Amino acid sequence: MFPQKKIANGSLSVSAQFDPVRILVADNHMLIRDALRPALQGIDDNVSLLECGSLREAIDLADDGSSIALAILALHMPGMKGVDSVRSFRDRFPDIPLAVLSGCHVVNEMVRAFDNGEIGFLSKASNVESITKAVGLMLSGQRYVPAEVMDAMQRRPSAASTEAVSGDAPYPLHRLTERERQVLALLIEGKPNKAIAIALGVQEVTVKLHIRKLMRKLRVSNRTQAVTYALQAGWGPEI
Repeated sequence: MFPQKKIANGSLSVSAQFDPVRILVADNHMLIRDALRPALQGIDDNVSLLECGSLREAIDLADDGSSIALAILALHMPGMKGVDSVRSFRDRFPDIPLAVLSGCHVVNEMVRAFDNGEIGFLSKASNVESITKAVGLMLSGQRYVPAEVMDAMQRRPSAASTEAVSGDAPYPLHRLTERERQVLALLIEGKPNKAIAIALGVQEVTVKLHIRKLMRKLRVSNRTQAVTYALQAGWGPEI
């Protein structure tokens, strides 16, 4: 996402350019924002913070046309209804990488956030060094997954086997729109986003949005898991 260089603490610097790297921080507690500020500004000299205290203000800041490298949303603040509101924000701004910030270190809540496509979960209890490294990873395009969340996700049954046992309806694959089915078929063929966009006659950003939506519907965390899910369910390229 950004040209990268090393910084003193060993983390990846997010940019070698002079353009500001804007990070949106939304939390209604000024003390939390005060605590986060040095950690985030310490990532790179080009970091610029956009701060607010509610979901509405976060939406307004994201709407103003500024390029935002990462949005960090508190899970509990005015206007937020947990992970569902995070999902709505992500759907509205699909090109803004998103992380969840919470003081409630509840593993099930974190797992649900990752199921919905978020790229990071920051605990308000983390120290400055941990937050700096986590945000640095996210700005370089990687997901930050706390160890306890990774363990919980690996212990879960696969989505396909869970559906087969529970008999939940409607079957998740049936929730996909026709265009999402087409995108999934091309993913199964191993096509990259650019090739999918050309094949379907759409913009690449639209392909990314369809992939995020189908991953959410299939309750998987990445495109590889989506393909695996579909193949385990008997789907092939011709769906």
